[in-house]
Amino acid sequence: MNVSVPQFDQGSPTKFAIAVNVDRVSFTVHKRYSDFCAFDEQIQYEMGEPTPAPLPPKKWVGNKNPQFLEDRRRGLELYLRAIIRRQEWRESLAFQQFLEVAKHAKESKPSTAVLRSQWLKDAEDARSIIASATSSMSSSSSTPSVSAQVRRAAVVAATKVKDLELALKEDSSLGEGEYRRRKDIVDELSRAAQTLTRPPLPGSSSSRSPSPSLFDSNTNATSNTTGRSRVLGAAAETNRTRDLDNRGILQLQTDQMQEQEAALEQLRATISRQRELGETINEELTYQNELLDDLDTNVHATNARLNQARRQVKKFT
Repeated sequence: MNVSVPQFDQGSPTKFAIAVNVDRVSFTVHKRYSDFCAFDEQIQYEMGEPTPAPLPPKKWVGNKNPQFLEDRRRGLELYLRAIIRRQEWRESLAFQQFLEVAKHAKESKPSTAVLRSQWLKDAEDARSIIASATSSMSSSSSTPSVSAQVRRAAVVAATKVKDLELALKEDSSLGEGEYRRRKDIVDELSRAAQTLTRPPLPGSSSSRSPSPSLFDSNTNATSNTTGRSRVLGAAAETNRTRDLDNRGILQLQTDQMQEQEAALEQLRATISRQRELGETINEELTYQNELLDDLDTNVHATNARLNQARRQVKKFT
């Protein structure tokens, strides 16, 4: 844990900003001097002895003077740092509540859904950067400034791809299928980013762009029916279509679409059940977290009472 008091707000009332960094979570709380005084009484009562360092003294006249407030800010910072140097004091319930550690730790932790959505957004940003750089490389009006832009884009894209790969490795909550899909996206982006640093081959154009099929599910294959008397159907015949006329091809397509719709309906029902199960699990986890928070508070309170009782026993021995 690291605590500092970097500044104060000279308003009415004056508030001191406390910057806290604990378990890679950073946040800021604002407290009045009277809040420090109340906290000082609470932690001394909980620990059963004076604080490691005293609070800066009160001043009834001239307490709005900038120099006085700056001296008080330094004193408050030394006061808090003296407390966090002693493990028993910084883990006390009064200190944790004063800095609002539990509240800000919850607010600072993003949900799994937010992290996954951000990953996809970062992947799309990387794809856009690579596509824009590839378009600049393939333009006929290539200039030194364009080449410099492409090199910068290559560096940015490579950094983003590396971050995506690292985030993917750290996310252990993904299913096997979703993990493979995202791994394919990273691999495709990595290959496309590497081609930005290579000289273009003669006659090459936009083949360096990442395949849109990894991001878009609406890519449709085109068919060429030149030289065919049949209006419907692809040029390449199969055993199912070779002996069919237009009516038969239409009926075959209708049957296949109905089969696909039935499969999609089953998939929709399965996803719906999975969603309901996920919501139920989320509610249970929320309830369990609340129980753990209550247990943590009770443990801190019990520990404080034990410490106080231990000190009282020492006085009689």
